[in-house]
Amino acid sequence: MLSAPGLDAAETPPVISQITVTGASALTIADARGATGLAEGDTYTTDQADVAMRLLLKAHADRGHHFANAKLATEPRLQDAVGVLIDIREGAPATVSRVQLTGISLLGERQARSLLGAEESGPYDADRWAAGINRLSDAYAQSGHPLARITLRLAAADEEEGDLALLVDVHEGPEIAFEAVTFEGMRKTRPGLLANMTRIRSGDRYDSRRVADARRRLMNSGLFASVHPVDILRGSDAGHVVYRARVTEARTARFLGVLGYAPPAVAGEPAQITGLVEGVETNILGTGRQARVRWESGENRTNRFAYREPFLFGRRVALDVEWDAERYQGSRTRAARSSLDWELASTVTVSVGGQAVSADDTSGRGALASVEFDTRDFRPNPLRGVLLRAEADAVTGGISFSRFETDARAFASVAGAHVLAARATVARVTGSDIPLTEWLFMGGADTLRGYEERQFRGTRSITGSVEYRIVTGRLSHVFAFVDVGRVSDADAAVAPKLGYGIGANLESRGGLVRFQYGIEPSASPLDGKVHLSLGTTL
Repeated sequence: MLSAPGLDAAETPPVISQITVTGASALTIADARGATGLAEGDTYTTDQADVAMRLLLKAHADRGHHFANAKLATEPRLQDAVGVLIDIREGAPATVSRVQLTGISLLGERQARSLLGAEESGPYDADRWAAGINRLSDAYAQSGHPLARITLRLAAADEEEGDLALLVDVHEGPEIAFEAVTFEGMRKTRPGLLANMTRIRSGDRYDSRRVADARRRLMNSGLFASVHPVDILRGSDAGHVVYRARVTEARTARFLGVLGYAPPAVAGEPAQITGLVEGVETNILGTGRQARVRWESGENRTNRFAYREPFLFGRRVALDVEWDAERYQGSRTRAARSSLDWELASTVTVSVGGQAVSADDTSGRGALASVEFDTRDFRPNPLRGVLLRAEADAVTGGISFSRFETDARAFASVAGAHVLAARATVARVTGSDIPLTEWLFMGGADTLRGYEERQFRGTRSITGSVEYRIVTGRLSHVFAFVDVGRVSDADAAVAPKLGYGIGANLESRGGLVRFQYGIEPSASPLDGKVHLSLGTTL
């Protein structure tokens, strides 16, 4: 119920000098004034007053006070001004006594009520009902009915008892299927690769989850500089739509080269060429096949080759092959590994494989396995999501050791382009004859910034980090960080270490470059360590 005074049409509308609200409790005084849409300094008319009262009562109804009433009065003030007085009688919150559903056939009434959260004999909450309607609408979109229309109506109201009867009317609409699946914007990438990545085929039933997952896969593939929002176009009839994905290809081939010369440290020893050379192609002939060759020489020497077949025999199984040779403090290790990766769901991947390892004059063979749960919205530069990964491998023979590692990362958008990122890892390696290169190392760009690369080593490790990031581009961000870590073995343990500093993750023509300046607590700010990582993906 509402009441507002009128004015003579011939009179000049006065200005509102003050608004006074009494009787509000479900709404604060400020919220009640805001709900009316009236403001001091505005002109006052009867039309504005009627609208203001309706808005105020709607705000109360949204909070469950369907039987609230309000009266509006005016007081004349000097210089053609009026004061507006609004008196509210909220009454008791309304209770939902009955909920009726009509038009439900696809999902079943029990499931629909569960999605709606339709509780009878409970207070009416507009926000809760809006969330329930959205859940029910999403369920239809995931079941091939994206055009379903759902309306919530007031069927009956008993002011004396404070009871409401609600009607949820569903028009399910036709079942929708994909008539065609099209891709635009490729110059190099083959359409068949995108079809395998999106996993949507002509004739498939429409599912909003599959549409969202398909775009996420395209974005995270690294093959495209941008992936436009998917277009769902009208098909040849009411039961069909056309899926259209539009992409802009990224530069997938790159070469990095940094070389130096190190004179002999001891007379009689040869000079040494130091540096890094790396070649990468992540979309060979437009097929999505990847190859990486890396040579690195310095205190440690590494040679590495890796190849990935994304869809083995056209199936949704990836094959990874890797070979590497590493020399570290006089110990030399060679390893060949291969694995098969299955994506069991849009966020879950399982990998199994085998490996052969040789260290100095001994060798061994073994197996490896991992499982990964990944909900990051954009892997190279996420705003939100989590990554949980557990992996284990074992080698037996002349060399005998086993390793287990867990890695957990979480990302949360705290304010627009500001992101809080956290990471924790726990690892352990056991065995009677562990090659030096297979120990767990701590220190450097990937584990404990502010310290030398591989400064600490052991057979057990735990590390953690927190970063506050400001996203500056699609793949770029600047950040401040704090790292903590500890390693130990059967004989001794390194006390927990702390590092902190600032850094930047930047997109360049040669790939991603990560620059970090880390400081340990005992060092001067000018004595920090510079960590530079090329081709970084976090």
